[in-house]
Amino acid sequence: MIEFRNNIRAAWERTTCEDHSNGRPAYRNYHRTVADLAAFYGSPMQRTALAFVILSPTNSLMGNLRSLATCLYAHEGGIGHEHFNVSGYGRWKVRAMDALAGRVRPRHIKGPKIVAFYDNVMRHDASTRVCVDGHMICIASGRDMTMIEAQAWSRTLGYAAVLRMIEREVKLLAMHVDMPPSAVQAILWSARKREKSVRANEWPKNRSIPPEDVRLFPVKANAE
Repeated sequence: MIEFRNNIRAAWERTTCEDHSNGRPAYRNYHRTVADLAAFYGSPMQRTALAFVILSPTNSLMGNLRSLATCLYAHEGGIGHEHFNVSGYGRWKVRAMDALAGRVRPRHIKGPKIVAFYDNVMRHDASTRVCVDGHMICIASGRDMTMIEAQAWSRTLGYAAVLRMIEREVKLLAMHVDMPPSAVQAILWSARKREKSVRANEWPKNRSIPPEDVRLFPVKANAE
């Protein structure tokens, strides 16, 4: 769809040095942070990254990370999911704990956004996938919508088709600017959040976050 192409290219032209500084290393920093948390809590990287992306819907970046750290702490200590809460949907907490236990594998996740997010976190610059979330749908459509509205709007045109068209246009732009598709998406994502003043970027620039700096959500004292 030519409208998607024009809107995505126009958004790219509006990106700033700050957007590039935040977005270009984003997935690499996510990978390092998740890997450090995995090592800190003695959890396999693949399982930890899977839990991280499972916890991502409707979650902020730091909320996602705190949720992951709390799940890791509980899993390491043999604490059941009923003894703590996370940000985001409670059902994803249960599924994340199943991922840490190895009961949910990468092949079990089906949603295109989650699949792309997982691949980008695991492989960052080597990944060829584009994580198309509500922000990317807003950019491509040229519409100012909430995340729920963006999902609803895309379904009126055919959700899978919209995601494929946006992914294709981002990949074409990535080839043009000689960057990984995941980096182009992350830069555009950072730019839209800046333009719309959508929760300031919580992730420190150009670095990962040490495990000891990630605060846990409360776990019941008698859970152990």
